[in-house]
Amino acid sequence: MVYLLPLLIILYCIYYFDFKKHSKHKNKFFYGLLVSFIFISGLSYRLGIDTTLMYMDEFQNYKIKWIWSPQEWFSMSGRQPGWVLLVCICKSILRDFTFLKIVIAFFVNTVIFFTIRKYTKYVFSSILCYALFFFCYFNFEILRESIALSFFLLSVPYFLKKKWIQYYSFVIFAICFHLSSLILLVLPIIKFVDISKRNMILIGLFVLLAALFSSFFNRNLIFDYISILSDDINSRIKFYQENQFGSAIEFSINRLFFMLIDIFLPLYYLYRRKDDLGKIPYYKLNLFAFLIGGISYIFPITFRLNNYFRIFLILLYIQVLLYLKRAVFANSKLITIVIFIIYVFFNVRAEFSEIGDTGYQGYVRYYPYSSIITKSKDADRENFYYCQTHSYLQVK
Repeated sequence: MVYLLPLLIILYCIYYFDFKKHSKHKNKFFYGLLVSFIFISGLSYRLGIDTTLMYMDEFQNYKIKWIWSPQEWFSMSGRQPGWVLLVCICKSILRDFTFLKIVIAFFVNTVIFFTIRKYTKYVFSSILCYALFFFCYFNFEILRESIALSFFLLSVPYFLKKKWIQYYSFVIFAICFHLSSLILLVLPIIKFVDISKRNMILIGLFVLLAALFSSFFNRNLIFDYISILSDDINSRIKFYQENQFGSAIEFSINRLFFMLIDIFLPLYYLYRRKDDLGKIPYYKLNLFAFLIGGISYIFPITFRLNNYFRIFLILLYIQVLLYLKRAVFANSKLITIVIFIIYVFFNVRAEFSEIGDTGYQGYVRYYPYSSIITKSKDADRENFYYCQTHSYLQVK
């Protein structure tokens, strides 16, 4: 019910505001949904592998103090200084992990909601995609990376206007929370690359060839060279090699269909709108994400870099769906809904697949919902965590 009610409200808002174009009470629903997302996230209890097995567990190890020496910023192994300071400040205010979660939930969801509202007219359609595809992942799993990607979203207006001092200021904040945001240092290069139709075709070919030949690439040799850098990197490489992020993404008909919906269809849409891309100011971010998608077929570990661009991919997918509705399906609402359901299915089906050899489906991490108010523990979820404990504690 905790998840269902906001989804039903979003569906109503899509019909009333996105398609009927009414504006009365729109802000009330927008802020109401934002508040509900913040509290669903902030008041959650033992949801998500990373949050439960790492962040909750290590919370007790952070010191309570206001004055820090630079050396103490790096006192927690594998944690960047921004995260260490945030946790310690929150713990100094209130010695409860829930308070930290509420602060993170407020920051992350507020930034995402306002980014969506800034760059699309179809606000609630985009919020629905966020709720279905990324809300649980961003709020119950990758907390540090979620803060980093939120700082990136704040930097995007400056990125688009080529105001590099402001852009890199936010990027530095992002790096202080998660090292994956180092990729954002080179992102401005794409602002100076002319995106022609020919280049779009080349991007599509690169993704296709990377997917077709990924199984022939010797990624272990590259990992062996990288692991020489440090013991911490070596342990992480070993962990990812033994899990889904380090293994090859097997090419199949299902994978091809997923690529068609997730990459080639949006790429075709941008190709057709090449002369009118000014109305999609973030399109180069999408193209960069498609390139990362291609690289991830060779090095699956890089797939997580696309987390920084997920929100803009959502906005693009909504545009693609509307394009298909108008240009291909003669404004048929039924066919549009069917296509959207297919898209949802291919994006959430992984949550209904077994994770590793645990015997549990992915959704057990988030469903049924449990709050800090009742502190109820789901037996299946706890058993699943028990199966995962040794793997995840190795990369704390």
